[in-house]
Amino acid sequence: MLRNSVRRYGYVAQGLHWLIVLLVFGQIYLAVAAFGADDPGRESELLALHRPPGITILGLILVRLAWRLINDVPPAPSAIAAPLGFVARATHWLLYALLISIPLVGWVKAGSEGIEVDYFGLFAVANWLGPDPALSQVLRMTHLYLNTALLGLVSLHVLAALCHQFWLKDGTLRRMLPVRDAHP
Repeated sequence: MLRNSVRRYGYVAQGLHWLIVLLVFGQIYLAVAAFGADDPGRESELLALHRPPGITILGLILVRLAWRLINDVPPAPSAIAAPLGFVARATHWLLYALLISIPLVGWVKAGSEGIEVDYFGLFAVANWLGPDPALSQVLRMTHLYLNTALLGLVSLHVLAALCHQFWLKDGTLRRMLPVRDAHP
């Protein structure tokens, strides 16, 4: 089942979701390690490793968004109150917005620092800016705040999924898990 159905997300949506999740957690690890590094050379090295997955996340989230727009999304359980359904939809769209804006801000930040983003040694990602230390500081803080918001929304998303699974027991979490469904 590649495409979404009325009951669950298809393998494409699931694969993109979980791949992005893994990449985001890898990005968090690299960022924390970089900013915790005592040696500026080590920090630069870790940030150089941090940039290509950020560009990958940007590409994957755009594919995920396009896939969502051309596929029906399984409806929320009927027992969910309208205000909670609105919060769920708003959270999903905010997650998309953050997962697009964070890599873009990081990419522009690298340009404002005069850093060329090397995409896994395959090619250099275009750098539209020259060095601009003032802009770099603004973008650094913007990147940090956006990531903090992402962590908050991801926490809310995970808590909601766990609530659906263990409290409401409505099968919502199972729709995004790559498990066999008894009812197609």
